[in-house]
Amino acid sequence: MSPQAAASRPLGRHPSRRAERIERNEQRRELRLVERPARRRRRVARKLAATLVLVSLVTVVVGHALLAQEQVRLSVAENQLTTEQSAHRQDVLALAQRETPERVVSQAEALHLVTPGRIVQVPYVPLDVPLATPTVAPASATTPTTASTTASTPTTSTGSSGG
Repeated sequence: MSPQAAASRPLGRHPSRRAERIERNEQRRELRLVERPARRRRRVARKLAATLVLVSLVTVVVGHALLAQEQVRLSVAENQLTTEQSAHRQDVLALAQRETPERVVSQAEALHLVTPGRIVQVPYVPLDVPLATPTVAPASATTPTTASTTASTPTTSTGSSGG
């Protein structure tokens, strides 16, 4: 046996326990140096994945809460709309009942208004068609003076004929 092999071999037939521990510790140190970064990466990856899952769940919960809140607000708005539509229908019905010809005639009679002898229907005139310009004769300059003379003359003649 070579001197180197004899030196590396433990003294005695069985290696001492201390030598075994030293050997194991050296192996563990070497293994831990290689494994530690991998373990750290795994831990970081697990924490990152757990955080990502939690953030996703919180986002979903917040989204559902906002959706439920908007649905409640929409339901309230629909109820208000239904109430307002019902009130509008009642107002339209009340107005239609007030506009009936029987009611208008009864109100006119209550105010001692006279029923017309004849009723003239006004013809329908479309609003999008322009009407023709009416022809008006120019007034003469002597007409106003004649009218004022005529207006004063009857007053005088009425006064003299009454006496």
